[in-house]
Amino acid sequence: MPENNDQKKDSIEYKIVINELEKVIHSNNLSEINKVLKSITFIEKLFLKKYTSYYAEGVYFTSEDIADFIFSKSLLFFLKEKLSDLNLNVLNDVFKVEKNSQERILRILINIKICDPACGSGVFLLSAAKIVFNLLDSLNSQINKLDLKKKVLTNIFGYDINKIAINLSIIKLYSWFSKNKKEKNVESLEILKNNLTVKNSIILSENLDFDLIVGNPPYGNILSNEEKNLLKKEKVYYNDIYCAFLLKAINWCNGIIGFLVPKSFLIRQNYSEFRNQLLDKACLLEIYDVGSKLFKKATNEVQIVLYERKKEKMPDLKIYDFPDKYISTYKNQKVDSLKVCFNNKCPLSKRSKKIYVYTFEKNCPFCGSETSNLNRIRIKQKNGIQQIIQKIEKSGDMNFINTKDFPKMIRGEEDKGLKEIRKILKKDITGTCCFVNAKSDFKYYYLKKNKSFNIEEISPNLLKGNYYEYYTSPKLLIKHNNIIPEAVYTTERICFTSSIYSILHDNVDELKVLCAFLNSVLIQFYCFYGINNQKNTTINLNQYMIRHIPIVKPSDTEKKRLINNVEQIQTQLYNNHGELDSNIAQLCQEIDNIVFSIYNIKKEEQKLVLMTINEQIFYFKKLYQNN
Repeated sequence: MPENNDQKKDSIEYKIVINELEKVIHSNNLSEINKVLKSITFIEKLFLKKYTSYYAEGVYFTSEDIADFIFSKSLLFFLKEKLSDLNLNVLNDVFKVEKNSQERILRILINIKICDPACGSGVFLLSAAKIVFNLLDSLNSQINKLDLKKKVLTNIFGYDINKIAINLSIIKLYSWFSKNKKEKNVESLEILKNNLTVKNSIILSENLDFDLIVGNPPYGNILSNEEKNLLKKEKVYYNDIYCAFLLKAINWCNGIIGFLVPKSFLIRQNYSEFRNQLLDKACLLEIYDVGSKLFKKATNEVQIVLYERKKEKMPDLKIYDFPDKYISTYKNQKVDSLKVCFNNKCPLSKRSKKIYVYTFEKNCPFCGSETSNLNRIRIKQKNGIQQIIQKIEKSGDMNFINTKDFPKMIRGEEDKGLKEIRKILKKDITGTCCFVNAKSDFKYYYLKKNKSFNIEEISPNLLKGNYYEYYTSPKLLIKHNNIIPEAVYTTERICFTSSIYSILHDNVDELKVLCAFLNSVLIQFYCFYGINNQKNTTINLNQYMIRHIPIVKPSDTEKKRLINNVEQIQTQLYNNHGELDSNIAQLCQEIDNIVFSIYNIKKEEQKLVLMTINEQIFYFKKLYQNN
């Protein structure tokens, strides 16, 4: 990609700073050196603000406190494994052990080799240098500080595809080295220039030998075809560049790896291949749920992952809410027992929609093919919640809403169809078809109708489905733009945006039963904790997620009760213009109790479900406000 004028200007300015820095160092002019070093903060801010092509490379820059946290945790794990006889719970515990043990720690720290394979402007490398130096200096203050800093720099390595980023890293680390005016020399700069180099780590095939690898690798499907082909030959997952970094780092590190990466790989179906590759080669040690507020321009929520090469004894994986709130533990790395059949010829598969069979069996119950581990890693479930989610999945049929029994499911209008509707949309309901959107017109069991159009005025070829069938037939509508499956059964003519799914079925009772299940507190609980790892970001409920909600087939008696309650709830809501009252609340609670019974959810488990969902979803807080 050619540089624009701003990038050229920035590039020239960075080159001038690097050249001036090298020139004044060789001249031993301390005042000139200090002048150049004072411009580092300004230069870095300019780089991060204006170098827009760097963002196009999938890069988001990390704050110092996060870098310090990741490096400190990684280093602590490394020391604990090297010195398993010592009781080290935090880094400062190294000062509490006996003198001979401190000498052992000193020898490890003085030789520890550290790398950031996508170092950007060097925030992780600077954190590493500071933390290691401060520990060494505190353990033995008799060592010459200048020699100590040189030794630390000798063991720090960084790679990046961007030359300006590497130059900034060099300047930043040299500035730290020369903080004391007397500590200026050319040798330290040469060390940095040798250790911090322009390199595309992702295509390195050699096995490196670092003790710690830390960083914030780039995100997204941004690899070139050439890079993808190289990774394909190595059988490394490459659909998202950060996944390739996580896998490649295992070959570069003989100790601990600490990365800041998106949560996307943890639970989503399309990352199952990556999860299998990672868990086949690595042991996950700790995951910290950071959330969504770290990067303003990023759409992903992020996590901190600490891991190492796979060992014979499988350690437990511990999950925390950043920075230190314990959530749960996966004993011996056993994250999930669910499996998936990726056989495209399976009668229940629909590759175009990413719909496959989920099962707990080694072989698919519908086609007999060998299944693959799904290996989902849920990080927002406390241990008690984990057990209920597992119970729901074991009790229910995760293929109940399958493409064979429920073949007709589609999202609403977008593009050309939506444009045509908007041309003739009226602000009343006198037309032949009402129009609703998910945000303002849709909630549990109820649709608010205030706009309409004459659907016959639009060619059926411009709208989805077969001759308006998804809009004129009895249907179950489900919100798409949320992880919570709010549902409404309706026989009315209703058209809608792509933020809503429509499911059709020859037997409308099946749709009413599904409506009851999806709106029940138990299934809302399942979707919130079972298929969603997000803290603050809204994740759309995709078709494959809906089709894999575990539904238990109710008995005829249970079915009749569910259908009766759905009909009564919807009638009373329409009479109340969508407002809840005590009668409606009682009917909804009866559905919840039926569903609890169907899944054999005990009283204590029910309390936990209600308590957690009442805190998360206002609708249920209001529904149970008098309980």
